Amino acid sequence: FPTHALVVSPATGCGRIIKGITDPDALTAAIIASAGTSPDGQAIVQTDMRAHFNPTRQRHIAEAARRLAKRLAVRCPACGTPGWGPIETLGGLPCEICHAPTNLARTTIDGCPACAHRSSRDLEAFAPAEYCPLCNP
Repeated sequence: FPTHALVVSPATGCGRIIKGITDPDALTAAIIASAGTSPDGQAIVQTDMRAHFNPTRQRHIAEAARRLAKRLAVRCPACGTPGWGPIETLGGLPCEICHAPTNLARTTIDGCPACAHRSSRDLEAFAPAEYCPLCNP
């Protein structure tokens, strides 16, 4: 606040919800108004999670859009449909010391959103021992 807007509502009852508050004076007025309509005399102040009032959320949405654009730029090697990319990971990457399976991904499955074409690729040879349930319980 004030770069992230706030929402104020009565703590109980069904009074008006005041959204998009980015000014300290408006926040004070909203708290007073909401507390005044709440049967218990209290107000709730929350972050306004609507994207146009939340720069953190805007950054996450922008990153998701970049990832989507990057994915759409890759075509399926079998049918040519845009959107080829990772659809699943398989765990069990072996530990570098004892070779026991870990929870880390060992394989990524790439797939097409339009046809049944799939392929797999190994990610790493071994997991660091710090991720092994036997070597580092």
